[in-house]
Amino acid sequence: MSDLGTSATHPYTCLSCSLAFVDATSQREHYATDLHRYNSKRRVAGLGPVTAEVYNAKVAIVKEVDVPVEPVPDKKLNCKACR
Repeated sequence: MSDLGTSATHPYTCLSCSLAFVDATSQREHYATDLHRYNSKRRVAGLGPVTAEVYNAKVAIVKEVDVPVEPVPDKKLNCKACR
């Protein structure tokens, strides 16, 4: 992104993701993505951005590991200390 040729052809940037865009529309569309939100949170935490490939791999892992939550059975809870 620091290359003068790139900044001349891609003047719109996302500092959170270290990406450059050719027009404002594509930049605004990027701002609505989950990747941008993820990298924005990483930036606030002082971490560097991840690429789309790394982000997609992380999402795939979470989807594989995602275990459905079992509902809590309806039963009365009693406090043993105060009954």
